[in-house]
Formats: sequence, C-alpha cells, structure tokens
Amino acid sequence: MMTPSFRFLLSVAFLGAVNCALAQIPTSQDPDWSVLMQQENASVEEVRALFESHWEGRERVKGSGYKQVERWLHLMDGRADESGHVLTSEVTVNAHRQIEQWREAGRSLEGNWQVCGPTLDDITTRDNIRGVGRMNAVAFHPTDPTVIFAGAPAGGVWRSYDGGANWETNTDDFPTLGVSAIAFAEANPSVVYIGTGDRDASDSPGMGVMKSTDGGLTWAFANTAISGYVVGDLSVHPSSPDQVIAATSSGIFKTTDGGENW
Repeated sequence: MMTPSFRFLLSVAFLGAVNCALAQIPTSQDPDWSVLMQQENASVEEVRALFESHWEGRERVKGSGYKQVERWLHLMDGRADESGHVLTSEVTVNAHRQIEQWREAGRSLEGNWQVCGPTLDDITTRDNIRGVGRMNAVAFHPTDPTVIFAGAPAGGVWRSYDGGANWETNTDDFPTLGVSAIAFAEANPSVVYIGTGDRDASDSPGMGVMKSTDGGLTWAFANTAISGYVVGDLSVHPSSPDQVIAATSSGIFKTTDGGENW
C-alpha cells in the first residue's frame, strides 16, 4: 500500500509531466504564423527572427506549425526584394506575363541545360510512399467521369483523362504553384477556375483566381482586386459560367463577368 508521502510525490511527478507536455502545445499566445506569412510585403528576416526566438529552448513537436514556417522561409529566400521583403503578387504576376510575352515574340528561353534531378528513380510511387505530398482540391468533369483535376499546395494543377490511371500537368511555370480550389463551369465544362495559394500551411503564396477556357490546356489570371489573396474555395453558378463566388483569405468575393472584376 502506498503511503501518503509516496502518493504526494507521485502526484507532483505526474503534474510536472503534464505541465511539461502542455508547455509544448501551441497556445493562444503563440504567433499566428499563417497570418504573418500571408501578409503582403512581409519581411522574411523579421519572420525568421521571430520564429527562431519563439522556438529557442523549446521542443518542436508535431502539429505546432514549425514545419510550415520552415518551408515558407526556404521558399521565400529566393522570392524577396533587395530590402528583404516578399515580392508582391503583382510583381510576380507581371514577371510571369513578361516571360509569356517573350515567348509569343519568339524570344528563346532555352539554354545549355542538363537534368540534375529528380530522375525516374527518385520519383515517388505507390510502392515508395516517402515524399508523397498533400492535395488540396479535386474536381470532376460534370459530364465526363474519366476527366479529373487535382490541385496541390505546391505542385500546381494535375489532370487525368482516364479516370486517374495517368496524370499530367502544364502548370510548372506558374508564378505560384499552390492550388486550393478547382471548379468546372457546369454549363460549359471548357471553363475551369482555380484558386491559387495554399490555404492550409501557406506553402505557396496566393495570387487570386486563374481561369481556363479550353478545358485546362491554357490558363490566365482573372484576379482583379484579389491578386494577393489565397483562394480556398470556388463555386460556379450552375447555369452561368461567368458567375463565380470565391472564398479568400480576405473575405468572400463574387464576379459576374468571368473574373474580369470581383
């Protein structure tokens, strides 16, 4: 039988263990990293300094959000201006448009390149699950069940035309590869909208909505007034392809002209 003194010591040890565990759980006092990372013109060094100060001497436990911040810091090291601030979505989109204009003008972007990886041996398969990434959105063609679109938080749009047996993408040169929403226009399935950015972990910056009028073969921005927002969900009117509602990181927006204005 335990003595009162032993029970007391056991209780103290238990409470100490609980307090230690609770100290590792994010609290309301922790910074809202997703808000900091999505701020327009955010300072990479300021976020890094706050991040390192916040985690100094603390164990980085699963679910605390530290992985998402580390990914963001790694991504933004190459996407900041001379003052260390994250490039705005307008700057990034304009650079993308300039590249497209160069291509249309016949200016070659090809050079003496060689593959450094990943090679076919490195590509993740179902038999080698390590490295499989998240998918934020899946959309099915309204009349053709073999056509499926999927959106990755940092891998663009992927399309399947055989019910998911094979996949392809043509979005590798997008200025942002985060896709959190996909919506076919039921009245005209050639019209497809995607919401950019990673709504969960901010792995990719939001740049509003992109639109395809040829079933996903080509894409263009349709993001006036929402060019800097993460778009987490989209809904297209069942009988009007031009009427769309977008749930963004800064509220609900609606367009009645196919994304020309929101």
